[in-house]
Amino acid sequence: MYQALLDHEKIDISELIINEEVNYSLARLTTQSKSLNLPLEDYLKALSKNLEEVKKEYAESAEKSVRLDLILLEIAKDQKIDTNDKELLELAKVSSVPEKQMDQLRSIMNRRKTIDYLMGI
Repeated sequence: MYQALLDHEKIDISELIINEEVNYSLARLTTQSKSLNLPLEDYLKALSKNLEEVKKEYAESAEKSVRLDLILLEIAKDQKIDTNDKELLELAKVSSVPEKQMDQLRSIMNRRKTIDYLMGI
């Protein structure tokens, strides 16, 4: 389904946004390698990849992810899909989400509702 959405909707994503996502992913990779007490270069060798290959993979993934998020946001807007405050508070209580993460939780719930909507059509 996701690939069908990506194939159907053509959206150009700024290189700046893609680079930001790549840098975020590289930072996570660096943290992951450090947690294994392994220099990043050795970690990449273990994966049989070099830094440029990883950056390229991350850029492709970031471009798809950002495009998909924008497509889902537009569908949610068109279909008036939203999470009301009551739903948000109920889920926040059950999952112990801090108040400062409520906007992020609302986005996740809206995305889930949009996917559910698409699965139903």
